[in-house]
Amino acid sequence: MTIDRRAMLQGSAALGAVLALPGKGAAAETATGFPMPAPVDRLPPRLPETDPSRVLLDRGWRFHEGDIVPPPPATHDETYNSVKAGAARGAAAIRHDDDGWQDVTLPHD
Repeated sequence: MTIDRRAMLQGSAALGAVLALPGKGAAAETATGFPMPAPVDRLPPRLPETDPSRVLLDRGWRFHEGDIVPPPPATHDETYNSVKAGAARGAAAIRHDDDGWQDVTLPHD
């Protein structure tokens, strides 16, 4: 089945019109007429700590105070490669030696 741009736009307009119609359910109408969730006076339940969709990003960071200035590219090839993905220079380089940097956890001052 092939869908062209016109058919997709017509279908999405029809879907929007159907969703904007007053209906039954938990959605409340606003002054603009768009369906919105019904208001509640409490926060949603907290996710469990063992939720596999959560990733802890607080550990494994390193800190260096000041700038790391990479040497400027000297040739045309170095200039060209310096803007290519995976060819970063300085602290952004994949093989940059950060052994002398301080290990920190987040949040960090």
